[in-house]
Amino acid sequence: MKRVSVFAGVLLAALSQAQVKLSILVNGKQTGTAVFSERLNDKGDKIVNLGITLTSNGDTITIRSESRFNSKGEPLRKYQETSVKGRRGSSQTIAEFDNDGANVVLITNGERTTKHVPLKDKSSGADLSEFWLIRDAPQVGDVVTAQTFNLDKLEWQTTNTTYKGVRPLSVGGRRVTSYVTDSEKGTAFLDKDGLPLRLELPGAVMERIWEN
Repeated sequence: MKRVSVFAGVLLAALSQAQVKLSILVNGKQTGTAVFSERLNDKGDKIVNLGITLTSNGDTITIRSESRFNSKGEPLRKYQETSVKGRRGSSQTIAEFDNDGANVVLITNGERTTKHVPLKDKSSGADLSEFWLIRDAPQVGDVVTAQTFNLDKLEWQTTNTTYKGVRPLSVGGRRVTSYVTDSEKGTAFLDKDGLPLRLELPGAVMERIWEN
């Protein structure tokens, strides 16, 4: 379950909410689907929701996550819940952030534990690449370096995100324009609003499903 839950962690106008559906491919075979949405609230915070349904070793696994960032790109809260169809219980990870790091609550089958994970160093946890396209217009070659918190490993990781520019892309039989970013998490091909067209992640690919 831990491996498939990583998909939730890797993956980033006005008060309206934009939402897209994605297929999940492992070794070229579809193993699940995802629904991704993001919006800016009236405070300028960015809120990202991701719902994933996967089939693995005969099990149907559901992962729900939400991430919230303030207008500076600093993380405010991350939440992830994983459950397996037909099995009792679930696992939940909740992280809330302050200037010192992450305050984590783990709930597994009703049992609660807590943990504080301090920032690795004095570098910033603010990731302004979270606002590329949805609010800000990046320039080719722009790089943002930030500490990002991995909910699966419960650790801070240095992430360098680079804006590569505009590239043509074929997705689901359509030829589209994509805006490309690259980081240690993978390569993202986004639409003009910052929503994913194709995500090339370690061990998996996610592609837009067109619904009209």
